[in-house]
Amino acid sequence: MKFLYKFSVCFFLLTSLSLQAQFSIGVKSGYTRAWQNYGENRALLPEGAKIHVHSMNIALPVYYRLSKHWQIGLEPAYAGRGAACVPGFGLPPEPSFKGDTRFKLNYVEMPLSFRFEQALGGDRLSLFVKAAYGFSYLFSGISEIIDLETGQILYTVDVTKTLMRWEHGAYAGLGLSLKLSPSLECILTSEYYHGFVNVDPFLPSKARSLSFNLGAVLSL
Repeated sequence: MKFLYKFSVCFFLLTSLSLQAQFSIGVKSGYTRAWQNYGENRALLPEGAKIHVHSMNIALPVYYRLSKHWQIGLEPAYAGRGAACVPGFGLPPEPSFKGDTRFKLNYVEMPLSFRFEQALGGDRLSLFVKAAYGFSYLFSGISEIIDLETGQILYTVDVTKTLMRWEHGAYAGLGLSLKLSPSLECILTSEYYHGFVNVDPFLPSKARSLSFNLGAVLSL
């Protein structure tokens, strides 16, 4: 609760500051493909095993323009992460059983981002790249045991308290911005996340994700 309180206060202060010129505030959301780096344990999995899960994300980016090309900002967000075919998680002992273990994890995150923007042959369309670093907090997570032959979820387990609640990592992104008016723009982005903390404290399990987002930004 203390974290959520501090998170809300920080975002409120940033939103209040955006009443000044040179600030922008927006919203973006989209699809996330998430997996974990299992390190040497990857070799224990069957050939061709799918280790990713499908999820989503939603962010409220707030940026301050430093110059014509450079911006700095925060992107408070919900991020769905996880993994499939998790090494080290046992399945029922029947030799004929074909199953999978899948993590579905829910985070709030607060990356600090630097963004470089370059117009493409005019004022309406521009290309931007971003680099960011931030912390994430796991507020809920489940493990699902699935029968691969039927696709049925056999049972679920709450794993929130058994995994690392805090993690941190780097972000890289590429996007296009289309001005719809002097103060409103539409953005299309692709972003990669590279975690540096093992999600499971006992196994190599650093988080990775790739997301594709659509959003809108309002300049104030």
